[in-house]
Amino acid sequence: MVKKIFFVSLALFGTMFSQLTICFADMEAKKTQTISLIQSGNFYEAETATAAIMALPVSKEKGLVLQQIAGAYEYAKQYDRAINISDYILQNWPKESFVVWTAMTKAFSQLNKDDITAANNSTDRIIIDYADNNELPGVLSVMADVYSWHNMHDKAQQLYGIVADKSPNSPLAAKARLCIARTKVMQLMDGDNYPLAAQQINSLTSDFSGNPDLPETLYRIADRYKWAGKSEEAKGIYQLIQTQPANSYTDNVKLGIARADA
Repeated sequence: MVKKIFFVSLALFGTMFSQLTICFADMEAKKTQTISLIQSGNFYEAETATAAIMALPVSKEKGLVLQQIAGAYEYAKQYDRAINISDYILQNWPKESFVVWTAMTKAFSQLNKDDITAANNSTDRIIIDYADNNELPGVLSVMADVYSWHNMHDKAQQLYGIVADKSPNSPLAAKARLCIARTKVMQLMDGDNYPLAAQQINSLTSDFSGNPDLPETLYRIADRYKWAGKSEEAKGIYQLIQTQPANSYTDNVKLGIARADA
């Protein structure tokens, strides 16, 4: 009798596992289809496909799929759709560790909509709500980079500072400290204070000698000089990058120098 019950239970488990596997595979197929529609600009059909996924029973896998779809909408500049899906995820999976990345997608969408107040508020909520989330330093590092690209240097420095404080001995912290120094240079350049910016660049190069991210940092600064029409200054920094250990910017630096000489 016990043996019979065991085999019946095993059969039921096998059936349930098979159904779950089919369900997950079906969701993965729906995700691929939906993201393809978004990437092709077919947003009407993509919205219908998204709604079909949202109608499925709540599960972690569904949340992860929707997170990728929200990211695809954000990348396609469909910011309102990305925000709406992100809000749905945040409401239904508030305790899952992955939602900190969803909150980031929402903040980026708001930032790209030029809704700076909303983006800053969402970013501040991330800092508070996910203070104990192991993913937070990585998320804030990415967010700081984006704020920096938007020339919002004070916010970028705040986020880099949190990353450096939360994991002081990690590679992320080392990069964050270098990025703080870079954003300070950018601020001086934005204010046309080029003499002091040059001093800061010299200090940065000395203070972070051997940091593997130094060539990238110098390259971004050189590009900023180039965009400002200061070709000679840009050329000097490109040449400085050539003195650094072998790095992936070698070809770009050669091109930058050639353009400066043109």
